[in-house]
Amino acid sequence: MHLFRRRSKAAQPVSEPAAAPLTPIANVPVGKPVDDPQPLSLLERARLSGDPFTVSPYFTSSELDIAWEWTDIIEPFLAPHQVDYSAVADFAAGHGRNSVYLLRKSAHLTIIDINQSSIEFCQTRFGNDARIRYLVNDGISLAEIGDNTISFLYSFDSMVHFDPDVIASYLHEFRRVLQPGGMGFCHHSNSNDKPGSDFKQNIHWRNQMSRARFAELCRTAGLEIVDQRVIDWREAIALDCLSLFMKPIPA
Repeated sequence: MHLFRRRSKAAQPVSEPAAAPLTPIANVPVGKPVDDPQPLSLLERARLSGDPFTVSPYFTSSELDIAWEWTDIIEPFLAPHQVDYSAVADFAAGHGRNSVYLLRKSAHLTIIDINQSSIEFCQTRFGNDARIRYLVNDGISLAEIGDNTISFLYSFDSMVHFDPDVIASYLHEFRRVLQPGGMGFCHHSNSNDKPGSDFKQNIHWRNQMSRARFAELCRTAGLEIVDQRVIDWREAIALDCLSLFMKPIPA
């Protein structure tokens, strides 16, 4: 079953941040010299999906949709499952529009983003709330979060842009930081038909991922899939997927 993404009445048509001009040479990332034989490192690929959102009007426009996204998409997907909100991580949080809703449920919230500017925005937005910890990460790991400390890891409307290898790296980190029995919720791309493409040239800036591929990456990382649901995004049918996974409880 697909969930159709409507707009709030107040919302105006929006798009992902405008892409920088691209070189016409196929599969050469922006900012990478055409004659450079070295492939991008994992950290460089992580920055490709993080840098466009350092300063972006998308954060403002997306605030208009978050209320109904929680009501119509997120809550109905999570509600049937026994999610422990005691120690939550809002991963790739941007300006914290999801953190607002997570704070209504969680006793402790770690707000994580690759961009210092986003964390500073969240610090201004939420102030000195004693429940919140702020963390700027490196784009591929959660090195400052201890093992077995997170009960629920949450990411919505961010991972859709991530390189598949970056996602794979993060899934291993998710397993490390999750408590046994803890769950992770990720909204990711279900578009996997343009391997090697620049994600900023794809519809809604979707990177290469699918429901099945994400499930396999979870299994490789030692995580168990609990639930998955393919969803539409605006006009694009079945473009995305919601995945819920769990760190197994040792026998």
